[in-house]
Amino acid sequence: MQRVQVSFRTTQGANQYAVEFSATPDFKKKVQKGPFFANFSLASDSRTESYDLSTDFKDLKAGSRVYYRVGARNSLDTPGPMGTNTVNGDDYIYSQDLNSFAKISVPPAAP
Repeated sequence: MQRVQVSFRTTQGANQYAVEFSATPDFKKKVQKGPFFANFSLASDSRTESYDLSTDFKDLKAGSRVYYRVGARNSLDTPGPMGTNTVNGDDYIYSQDLNSFAKISVPPAAP
């Protein structure tokens, strides 16, 4: 697994985002990319981010699932929409859909 692209829509009221990846759907052990800033615009509310996950999931077998979700918040909210004492331990509201992709096997090196 080298680079993956995650597309999402920005949301009104939020300007800070994070993308989380996990080998399990409960996200208890996760890799977070971000935070990064993106402002909401009616003209262009979609955004695509690209991430290199080659070292983060190097021990995951081919065919195994990698789950991901996008978290949004307003950077001026203190402590944030969820508070710092949440099970996940951060201040984002996450996408509801459980999204995932399968790790593909790496092709052999060219002769």
